[in-house]
Amino acid sequence: MPSLNRALGMYLQLARAAGLRGQGGIRDKLLVLAGVTAVEIDQPDVAAECRLRIVDHNPQHLVRRWSTFAEALDDEEFLAYLKQQIRRYSAERVEHLLEQLGIDPFTPGEFAVGDEGFAQLLQDLDEAQPGDDDVEILSGQHLLGSSGGALWSGRRPYLPPRRYNRLQPYSTVWLVVLLGIIACAIYIALALSG
Repeated sequence: MPSLNRALGMYLQLARAAGLRGQGGIRDKLLVLAGVTAVEIDQPDVAAECRLRIVDHNPQHLVRRWSTFAEALDDEEFLAYLKQQIRRYSAERVEHLLEQLGIDPFTPGEFAVGDEGFAQLLQDLDEAQPGDDDVEILSGQHLLGSSGGALWSGRRPYLPPRRYNRLQPYSTVWLVVLLGIIACAIYIALALSG
């Protein structure tokens, strides 16, 4: 498992990639994880910046209820939300997604704790225009679909809602029963006529 410093850096990197790709909801989820990780490693300024960016993008986001992530971590509702996001975007999964997008995952050796490394990653979130290094990020697939599945490059096939397919497993049984009834009717008709 990556260190918390490295996890924070990777969450910020992937949040930037999601923002460049126009996936604001995913960006906000990653910023929540980054903010909580920042609280865990005693980086309250980074946590506050993450919260501010989330609320600026989505004023109705769950984190608006608390003034800091530290306060939010005391609430059961936030902890349930956090558990879902950790399950979907574990540090190992984020590292894998970064590698798939061609981004070198953040290494804590690049910045000492207390340096401006995380501040630089936060500033990178605000870039309005992607740079030349970001072409591969923009040309790849979606980070994660709404189902939380793997990267997806094509259209998903249409599957009708499950409620319309309830009889499908029994179609063979119904066919056998129907053929049995027909066979019995033919047998009785032949017996009566002969």
